Amino acid sequence: MKKLLFLFVLIFAMIAFVGCGNISQSYADKVNEAAKAGEALTYDEVIKALGEPTIKASKGGEILGVSGIDTWAKGCDTAEELAAKVEAGEAVDTIVVTFLNGKATLAVFTEGKAKEAE
Repeated sequence: MKKLLFLFVLIFAMIAFVGCGNISQSYADKVNEAAKAGEALTYDEVIKALGEPTIKASKGGEILGVSGIDTWAKGCDTAEELAAKVEAGEAVDTIVVTFLNGKATLAVFTEGKAKEAE
């Protein structure tokens, strides 16, 4: 039973890590290059790669698709977690993706910088 529980936790951790691994400049470049080529990634493709956004500011539905801006922060599931880490001076990598009618139109990656001790 302990081995099964350990295996379950390990698999869950690996899945979570894979999503976080895409919060990178290379993923932002992939989104931007696809949009520039006229083959923009869909909202669902971005969600599959990054997981649920830390801050969801997009709206939409099935007819027109999702439009707006969503933010993903490495190691943060909620906006409150992100704010707490930033307030504590921790470095948090983020990626912000804009969507129009269900297509990713722009992505910006920001590498987190830890606050220097005063």
